[in-house]
Amino acid sequence: MKVANTAHVKSRYGDLYWDYAMTFGQFGESYLLVPVVKDNRVVLLMEAAREGNKVYFFERDDKRMIDFFHAVIFSNITDYREKTDSQNSTSSRSTPVFECSTRWITIGCTDKEPNCTPYTTSETICKWIPGTRPKTFDPIGMDDGGGGGGDDGYEYPDPPEIENPCERIIMNNTKVKDIINQLNAQKVKLTSSLSTDTNEKSFSFGKDSTGNYATTDIKTSTAGNSVPIVTSSSAMTIEGAAHTHTSELYTSFSPADFYFFHEANEANSNFEYYYVFGADGSAYALTITNPIDFINFSTNYPQQTYIDLSTKGWNPKSKVGIFFENVKDQFAKQNKSDDEAYEYATAMTASKFNMGITLSKQDSSGNFKPIFIKENTTYVNINGVPILITTYIQTPDCNLK
Repeated sequence: MKVANTAHVKSRYGDLYWDYAMTFGQFGESYLLVPVVKDNRVVLLMEAAREGNKVYFFERDDKRMIDFFHAVIFSNITDYREKTDSQNSTSSRSTPVFECSTRWITIGCTDKEPNCTPYTTSETICKWIPGTRPKTFDPIGMDDGGGGGGDDGYEYPDPPEIENPCERIIMNNTKVKDIINQLNAQKVKLTSSLSTDTNEKSFSFGKDSTGNYATTDIKTSTAGNSVPIVTSSSAMTIEGAAHTHTSELYTSFSPADFYFFHEANEANSNFEYYYVFGADGSAYALTITNPIDFINFSTNYPQQTYIDLSTKGWNPKSKVGIFFENVKDQFAKQNKSDDEAYEYATAMTASKFNMGITLSKQDSSGNFKPIFIKENTTYVNINGVPILITTYIQTPDCNLK
C-alpha cells in the first residue's frame, strides 16, 4: 500500500481504518481485513490476501462483517474475545477451497455499561485457488480496475531477514563516508568558522529527483539552543543531517542528539544518517544498527525521564545517567581526555541499553570506524567478602547485539 493512490481510494471507496484491521488468525503476513468508512459508516471491507510474493486486494461486501466492524468502531463496546475452530468444508464464497477455519468473536461490555449489548460474529477464511476471485479492490487507480501483473497481483517482496548488526555497521560506515565525501563542499561551508562559532549549525541532505545528493541551506541555532533539523523537503528525499558542536560542547553527540535522531527517523523513515563535527576537527556518525531496538528507543527511555533539559545531558539521577557517568569516570582514570572519555561512555551507553544505534568516528584516512567498548566483570575478595567489579576497555571486536 506504499504506492497506493490514497485520493483514488478515498473517492472511490472511503477511508481505510487501519487501526481496526484484523487478521482473523491468518498470521505470517498472509491475510488482512480492513474496514472502509464513509460518512461515519463502515460501507465496505478491503480484503488483502498474500500468495507467495504477491498481494491480492479484494472488495468484501459482507453485511454481517460490515455490521461487526461498525460495532467495533462506533459503539461503546470495549472488549472482545475470540476462539478459532478448524474445519474441512466449503465456503460461502464462490472460490474453490480445500482448507477453511472459522473464528468466532464476541465483543462485550464492562460492568459500568449496563445498556451495552454484546455482539458475536464468526468469520470463515478459506484458501482459494487463483482464477475465480472476488471483485478486485483497486488501490492504485488502474484503468482496468486494478492489477499489478499478469495475474492481477501486486508485487510484495519477502521481508528482509534481520541483518547482523556487525555486518550492518560495516555497510553503514561505507555509506556515511561516501555521503560526506559527496557533500564535502557543504561540509566545508558548515565548519569553516567552527573554531570561533558560538552557536550550532546544521544542514540536511538527501537525493533529488535525478538521484543526486543535494542539501538544504545551513541553519544556525539561537544562543543556548540546539540547532533545528529539517526532516522533509519538496526538493529531495531527506536521508540525514549534519550539525556542529562548538568549542564549549563535547565533540561527540549529546544524549539530546539521540532523541533528535529518533524523532527525525520517526517523522521520516528515510532519515538514517546523522553527523556531528567537533570544534577540534573531529567527525562522528550515528547510524541505525538494530531497527527494532531503535523504534522502541523513546518508549524504553522517555526523554522527559532520562534527559536533563537544562544541560541536554543524561539525567544524572536516572539509571542511564548514573551508568554513563561511571563509565566516563573510569576512562578518565585511564588517562583519556575529557572528550575521549565522553565518546567512549556514549558508545557504551548506547550499546548497554540496546538503543539500536552505533557511534562511529572518522579517522585520518576519512574512514568511519565504530567505537566498541567491552564490559568486564569479576569478583574481588575484600576482607573475605566477594565484591563485583566492572571495568570498561575499548576493543576492536564488534559486540553489537
